[in-house]
Amino acid sequence: MQKQYNKLRTIALVGLPGSGKSSVGKALASIMACRFADSDESVCAAAGQSIPELFRHQGEAAFRALETSILDELTQADAGALGPRAPDASYTLERLVLATGGGCVLSPENRRLLRDRCFVVWLDISPQKAALRLAKSAGKAGMTGRPLLDGGDAEERLVALDAERRPLYEELADMRIDAGGSGYRAIARRIICDLAIAIMEDKRAALP
Repeated sequence: MQKQYNKLRTIALVGLPGSGKSSVGKALASIMACRFADSDESVCAAAGQSIPELFRHQGEAAFRALETSILDELTQADAGALGPRAPDASYTLERLVLATGGGCVLSPENRRLLRDRCFVVWLDISPQKAALRLAKSAGKAGMTGRPLLDGGDAEERLVALDAERRPLYEELADMRIDAGGSGYRAIARRIICDLAIAIMEDKRAALP
């Protein structure tokens, strides 16, 4: 844990679509009274298009290139320039909670940025539970707004994504959290609790 202290300014959440990265991230930022950013939202703002539009008009490769640029910017910028603080925060720390896109880990450069600049929390969820969550939040036409999932069997696609990405999540994670059975705020509290315990244990082990 000692080597991770210098990365605690940016806590990056990774995981499958439907793992709750944005919702947990907002709850975590609120509890910690610090900044929150969503890399997908930042990509859309920079491009002036939604993610489905980006995929349709420019392709996944262009989306991934912009994603890397945004991730680089977010993880090196001063926290004060990253947008409004959590709505109920009474003060601001020089710290950022970052929700990444589900496929962010596919890029070697993104993995380097996350590894070097962030404390990475993996929100681990089964493809089946992720599919149920996404189905509940889907629009009237059953569309999730996620190009890699819409237009087919979402659960089947999530199983394939999990097989592809799980080793990468495992490789990057400084902390793994079971995200399948609790509410978003409870998961955020668990992250804070587990982090505090790990830090205390590490400091205790370092005592003469």
